[in-house]
Amino acid sequence: MVQWKLMAIILMQNMLGQVNKIKWYLEHVRESHTCFKL
Repeated sequence: MVQWKLMAIILMQNMLGQVNKIKWYLEHVRESHTCFKL
C-alpha cells in the first residue's frame, strides 16, 4: 500500500513537471512570436 502511494506521488510530480515545461515552452514561443511581429 505504501509503495502505491509513493508511486502515485512520483507520477503526480512527474506530470506536474511536464505541465510546467509545456507552460514555459508555450510562454517562450509566444514571447518570441511577439518579438517577430514587432
